[in-house]
Amino acid sequence: MDEGNRVAPRPGRWRGRVVAAVVVLLVLGHVSNAVSLRASEYAVLRWYVRNYADGKPLRYGPGEMTPFMRVLLWTGDVEYESVSEEERKKNPFPSCDVQPATAVCPFLVSVRIDHIEGNLAGGGGRVYVLTFFGAAVVLFEVQEWVS
Repeated sequence: MDEGNRVAPRPGRWRGRVVAAVVVLLVLGHVSNAVSLRASEYAVLRWYVRNYADGKPLRYGPGEMTPFMRVLLWTGDVEYESVSEEERKKNPFPSCDVQPATAVCPFLVSVRIDHIEGNLAGGGGRVYVLTFFGAAVVLFEVQEWVS
């Protein structure tokens, strides 16, 4: 092989490929978030029931569920009870409110949750979820308040 006939690679060629790869990854991440928002909300709701509610059904009194939360509970495969005002006063726990998910950065979504498990026992904050085209995995919770 003749070493003198080699063509040297252009110095800026790899930079263009790296920039193109980063742009493609960013676009794919935002598309992934867009199709994974509802899956992230379901994942956070199931995560709450598993980690805080001890398998008990969530309890809601008349008018306590937001329309968003009502749809999430109906379709989220989570056990819940709609109870009367008197029953809610006797035993209101556990209960939670999940807000619509928001994209943080590519492949990462944040879901706001407020929850109560007992007298002076509850908390609220943001739960961060890793998304990948409809799949959602809860990563961690950043609590903003706790009692």
